Amino acid sequence: MKNWNLSKLYLGLDDENFKKDAASLDIKITNLVNLAKNLKSGESLTNLKNFIIALEDMQISATKLLSFVSLSLSTDSTNRELNNAMVMLQQKLVKTTLPFALFEKFVAGLDNLSELIKKDEVLLEYSFMLTEIKENSIHLLSDEEEVLAAELNQSGGSLFSKMQNVLTSTLEVDYNGEIINLSKVRNLAYEDDCKVRKDAYFAELESYKKIEKSVAFALNGIKKEVITMSKKRKYDSPLEETLENSRINKDTKYHNNDDIP
Repeated sequence: MKNWNLSKLYLGLDDENFKKDAASLDIKITNLVNLAKNLKSGESLTNLKNFIIALEDMQISATKLLSFVSLSLSTDSTNRELNNAMVMLQQKLVKTTLPFALFEKFVAGLDNLSELIKKDEVLLEYSFMLTEIKENSIHLLSDEEEVLAAELNQSGGSLFSKMQNVLTSTLEVDYNGEIINLSKVRNLAYEDDCKVRKDAYFAELESYKKIEKSVAFALNGIKKEVITMSKKRKYDSPLEETLENSRINKDTKYHNNDDIP
């Protein structure tokens, strides 16, 4: 099995740098929590700036750790140690839900946000994010609901997504008498020989029969969570939420000039 060369990130889960950064992430999250609690105390500009700097620092560390574990899992999805590491990181990051929700509500309540942004270089760099937070504040839940939603996602949509990924990444495909994985058979779609492409296509379709019910169950679980949370956040539909999160105007048209429904 081929693996990514991730030595630029970490040498493994036992790498002292990985352990050090994971422990450091806890400290950075705690700092973020404390800053969020005191957002309404003191000067708004200073509080905004300090939170953003701490948030950026935390996200850089979290991204490095998550990238290593996620890329490692992409070639070894059933590895127990890697899956445990991913769960550990996700549980850590759930703790950032409340401080970020408090931060978003603090930003939404600033009537002089534009003036504050103009006064500081750090805030200027994040002016788009800050302005967008204020504009989208209508979709925020209560502090308790935000935390609950994040925690339930770990055993809901996130878990179903992981299930779907494991099922497809471990699926065995019978291609002309040879057992290969799904990624390999899908890559054959780019072969010059049309017969190779055709045989690979039908081999792929046939292999899905082994997991179609399980994958359908997982996808339905994910869709139900999305629909529920979309409605709770006062979106007209999951499509509206997706377009807004992707910063796409609903009037955007496809190449055939048909409006998005």
